Amino acid sequence: MPTTYDVQEVMVQAMVTTMAVSIVSVAMGVVMGAMGPEVLTLPAGERKGSKKALGDLRITFGADVVNEAVKSVGSDDILALCREIERLYIDQMRDKYGKYAADTALRSAPPGDLKTANEIAVTLANRGYGKFGITVAPVIVEAQAVKEGVKKGKKKAKPQKDTKTGILYKSKAAAGMAVATEYNLDPTETFVWYEVIKKDPARFVSVSMEQYEASIKPRG
Repeated sequence: MPTTYDVQEVMVQAMVTTMAVSIVSVAMGVVMGAMGPEVLTLPAGERKGSKKALGDLRITFGADVVNEAVKSVGSDDILALCREIERLYIDQMRDKYGKYAADTALRSAPPGDLKTANEIAVTLANRGYGKFGITVAPVIVEAQAVKEGVKKGKKKAKPQKDTKTGILYKSKAAAGMAVATEYNLDPTETFVWYEVIKKDPARFVSVSMEQYEASIKPRG
């Protein structure tokens, strides 16, 4: 009998910690967006991450984190891969900002909002409560830093529409990485957008966040 995962269990399993941002849940959301929710019910031998799923994970978490996770646990078990991505991503944040700043950021950001979590961590670190500063901020200072980080996190990315395919992407980075191979460029490079635009200035046009969100909203 094939092993299956309960979707709800997967999406909340990392919440046993005090972290508000469950990176496993974010990662599984990315995978299901690329492969469909049925990936969770496939037999073990068929749960291997698709090329698109791995590419989308790299866009979300960075090529270095995802490549290291694949090297460590492979991609045959998507849930194991997402758990490893979570471990490596948190380690990366703690190394960059310090444990206090990273953990506070993950605890304080809206669930699933990695951008805001990083903004909070940066704000705390910049105020001296990070890797090379005081390890714990006073409650009022922490609250102010969280408020500032959340405000910064609300600044929208600049969604792009592919004029060739009509596909909408959430950001310039995501758009560039998605089409990089068409121009013989590295699809794991976050800043490849600029190289794509040099080669094909008319490939993308900016759209509103509302248009992008409407494009990914389920119909029916």
